[in-house]
Amino acid sequence: MKYFASLEKLNLRLHKWRVPITATSQWLPLAKKAVLLMVIAFVPATGQLAFGGFSPPIHVPFGIEADDVQNRPEPIVWVDARSEDLFGTDHIPSALNLNQTNWNQALPRLFEAYQPGKTVIVYCSSGCSASEEIASKIRDLGIEPVLVLEGGFEAWQKTPHR
Repeated sequence: MKYFASLEKLNLRLHKWRVPITATSQWLPLAKKAVLLMVIAFVPATGQLAFGGFSPPIHVPFGIEADDVQNRPEPIVWVDARSEDLFGTDHIPSALNLNQTNWNQALPRLFEAYQPGKTVIVYCSSGCSASEEIASKIRDLGIEPVLVLEGGFEAWQKTPHR
């Protein structure tokens, strides 16, 4: 009953503004549907915000241990996803520095170094996610296989082939 009373007040206000009652009867059902659609859209958006934000988590299931790298028979293209400063300090020999900052400038070097039959192994520092992000972006370009060095550059330094 309260709903109908508020609709009646709305009709009276619109009538006061010289909007004909027939006009309200035309747009009122549309307004109800619009409100319903907004509520339906709002509920999942609220859940997404509350339980994970807007960006999906990046999951790279292809990891490789530093000890297993030396057992791989195919040639490797090393990609260092760390900053240019860290790369300049020390890096795996023949590694390319490719990160979010220099992506556009360094990407052509990756295409020059990669050939089918080679494996791309991306690394960063231990505990960072830059290697996973860069590996995902490289895979999106259609390059396979792309692996992430588990433990990062620090794990590679501890292996005997250093």
